[in-house]
Amino acid sequence: MDKLEISTPKEDFRDWIVDNWEMVEDSIAKSIDKVANAYSEKGENFLIDDSVDSDNLLEEISENIKKGLLNVIDTYDNTSSIDSLTNKIEDWATEKDLHLSEPSKQFLKVIEEVGEIAEGMAKNREEQIKDSIGDVYVTLVILSMQLDLDITECIKLAYDEIKDRKGKMIGGVFIKQEDLKE
Repeated sequence: MDKLEISTPKEDFRDWIVDNWEMVEDSIAKSIDKVANAYSEKGENFLIDDSVDSDNLLEEISENIKKGLLNVIDTYDNTSSIDSLTNKIEDWATEKDLHLSEPSKQFLKVIEEVGEIAEGMAKNREEQIKDSIGDVYVTLVILSMQLDLDITECIKLAYDEIKDRKGKMIGGVFIKQEDLKE
């Protein structure tokens, strides 16, 4: 099964830095010029040593900032990515031996959490809705472990099924094309 390819914010930001660094460098150059002009207007020398010119200074500052940013991005642990959180859920469930429990009992937990979403919606409690949606995901991850299924593969299968689905909204509900009465 092919894995769904989605770029992460980390990858997007890294690509942006690499692709747009010239714009950042121009901004640094303007800042250096501004500081140099301010010193010049006061009759002071901006550069300590005449052997350093502003182009070399710009290049050195720019390269150090770029390396620093890329290093921060490369070492950034995106602890809120769905993959990272799913791994943490799986680790937690394994520590508690939940992955060895009876799937039919876990399915009751899934339904319980779905019920809590319904309650939150009925009572217009946004925090309860958010928490309950998260709880549904947690219970589904554990259920997939108990059934020896890969939750990512399950999600990909579902996405592949709906990605090209045709239909229309009727009364605020999406109705699949094959279920529409002609």
